[in-house]
Amino acid sequence: MNEIDALRLTSQFITAFQAVRSAVQQNESDIIYYEHEYNDLTHALELTKFNAAEGYQLAVQQKENRVNRRKAKDQVAQLQPLFDVMTRHQSYFQDLRKAQAQIEKIKSSQASRMYTARARTDMQDAFDRAKQKQVAQ
Repeated sequence: MNEIDALRLTSQFITAFQAVRSAVQQNESDIIYYEHEYNDLTHALELTKFNAAEGYQLAVQQKENRVNRRKAKDQVAQLQPLFDVMTRHQSYFQDLRKAQAQIEKIKSSQASRMYTARARTDMQDAFDRAKQKQVAQ
């Protein structure tokens, strides 16, 4: 039998949605930071005096800035279609959270359920002991 852990599955969906949203927001913030840093670096080139070694360091910093900005932009571009779908279906993720809460309640109920003998009450002690062993494990 192929067993599916419903609680783990809903958690993975929710975690994936949160990770995509967080990554897009972080990369968008990084892009803004790198754009501001680039302005600072170009103004340093324009407004300050520097020797060859200092100029080289500014060029290296500017290159690192552009490479980091490009990585952030590429990441946003890749995640944007997925982020757009998830945003359009925001209610799906709200429903998923509700389903997760229901699954947790069901699992809790199933873990604490106990059989009560209806006709063979003489067997109730055996059922109680079996439940005790199950809880102990």
